[in-house]
Amino acid sequence: VGLAGYRAAGLTPAQLDVLQTPMHLSIYIEGVPDAEKPFQTVIDLYDRYWTTKQDLIKKAHGVVQWTPVIDLICDELTKIQSLSAPVAIIQDSPYWDDARKMGSAHVLLIDGKVCRFFHEGFFDYAFARRFVRRGQKLADFLVDSGEQDLFRRGQVRQVLTYLRARDRFRYLQELDALLKTAGIRTHILDLVYRWLGELPDPTPEELKMLPI
Repeated sequence: VGLAGYRAAGLTPAQLDVLQTPMHLSIYIEGVPDAEKPFQTVIDLYDRYWTTKQDLIKKAHGVVQWTPVIDLICDELTKIQSLSAPVAIIQDSPYWDDARKMGSAHVLLIDGKVCRFFHEGFFDYAFARRFVRRGQKLADFLVDSGEQDLFRRGQVRQVLTYLRARDRFRYLQELDALLKTAGIRTHILDLVYRWLGELPDPTPEELKMLPI
């Protein structure tokens, strides 16, 4: 952090622990650290990165259709259950120029055949943010799609993480429904229980949901 030109002395042990992960350190620095808005979670880091990158692209290229591009790619990656998508989904859309601007800022990686986000962690965050914004329900998403294989595990974990950080009331509703809805596969439930068991600061409401 110091070598990047930012003040590290004010960071707490918990914040430094988060920044020990190289990707978290990278998005912290790229998100332009702000002493007036200290981060507490990785979600805070991605929020700051999200805003900072949009501002940088706007200054360099003008207004960019940031959210439509991200939604389009997220939808395709979710549908095909992959971390990269055919570049044609962007080339054949109204957002090709916008996507190339985002590529110049290293938010997207675009080559001759495929496009993807710069890191899997950003895809997880973008998916969760979009999922919550659209008002979708995790249990319905899993049951209605008919697909609950390994790719969905990361998405479930990230949506829960995002909601826990941003909307505790809805988070508890989603969590309760997820654990009680018929048709949720065992490996998804196991993931949720393990995730709950590993929380460093579980609340009484969360502890009640753990199996005895």
